[in-house]
Amino acid sequence: MGPLGVDASASHRVVKQAEWAANLVDVLGLTHALPEDATPADVLGLLCPDRAELVPAAGGRRLPAGSAFRVVVDAPRRENPLDPIRLVVSLPATALYMLSVEGAGRQRWLVDQRVVGHLDASELGVAQAPAVVPLRRGPHELTAYMGRDARVDRVEVAAYRPLCISPANGWKPEHPLTFADQARTIVQALGIEKRLPPVGEPVLIEGERYVEASAWGTRTHRNLGVPASAHTWVTAEGSPAEFTYRIRLEDPAVFTLAARIHGSGPQIWSLDGRFRVTTRAGEGSEAFAWTDVLTLPLTAGEHVIRAMVPRDGGIDVIKLVRRKSRDDDFLDLIEEAGFRGAAPASYVTREAAFAALSNPTFSEHAHHFLAHLVSDEDPVLLVENDVEPLYSRPLSPVLPPEL
Repeated sequence: MGPLGVDASASHRVVKQAEWAANLVDVLGLTHALPEDATPADVLGLLCPDRAELVPAAGGRRLPAGSAFRVVVDAPRRENPLDPIRLVVSLPATALYMLSVEGAGRQRWLVDQRVVGHLDASELGVAQAPAVVPLRRGPHELTAYMGRDARVDRVEVAAYRPLCISPANGWKPEHPLTFADQARTIVQALGIEKRLPPVGEPVLIEGERYVEASAWGTRTHRNLGVPASAHTWVTAEGSPAEFTYRIRLEDPAVFTLAARIHGSGPQIWSLDGRFRVTTRAGEGSEAFAWTDVLTLPLTAGEHVIRAMVPRDGGIDVIKLVRRKSRDDDFLDLIEEAGFRGAAPASYVTREAAFAALSNPTFSEHAHHFLAHLVSDEDPVLLVENDVEPLYSRPLSPVLPPEL
């Protein structure tokens, strides 16, 4: 694959999925995490760990599904409580990773001497780092600096699965890229899936209808000034508590998981044990406040939702909003942001791919891609060409030609 030149015939050559994936990794600023012997699995791991598990890695082997993107280690003992903790973990796959720590107190963590943020595990006994870090497969050094009263019991480095940039049927590197594939990956990279139009009635679960709660979880009728939806809600009394819910979906679709919650402290929510995020009630936390937790495609069948809330925090209602998620819906969404549209099944040329990567909305978002992943703010969609294009150079591969 050569760079796009002045030859018109070259600009109309159809782009393969491998080329589009490689250029997405490049324009999103993730190329530095690729190992020197990068494989398709390395590239796709940075875009979507779930899909990368289905792609042969180096030597034709397949990554073990569900386990390739997670490492858990016990913290070493320290003779001096003020000494930093240093660990070396070996990651079997390239991906965007998030650090989680079990323990207590404020801690400052670094990965390969780069600060990933301050964590405070005091309220829940566990905390997630406020940053997502692209890491290549292989060894990495973790360092923590802590106050006298801080403690680390276990450390987890796991792929950030809420992000999945992928065509509807997964990445097929040698297949030509369609406008439907391009639209889905652009929407996912921008993090605007929750702008897809809602359809049907939301699925509601009352907070008190849990199937399991840990020791300190309890139902309450306490009035917070704004009534609970059924005059009952759940709270953590005396210590953090985890609540578990089960729900069955009849059809696959993109869903937004939202919750009406209470409390000023962090809450950790997980879906099916794979998708995990930290959220807060924000404004209105003295009563109840709605917060969007996750938006992602879900299969038909049973799903498990778990929520860990701090002392005096609580849950009133959980809501799943189904969204339209046909190819046309994704195309309509990006056309609103000024991207070029076309028939869903038509193939993307190099000229069209270059235009998409140079779009002002995409350029602005790509400059701050990693920060947007953990931000509570909705991305701003620019529809005027008043932003300097980020991708001003020719399309070119960041991987060997055989990819």
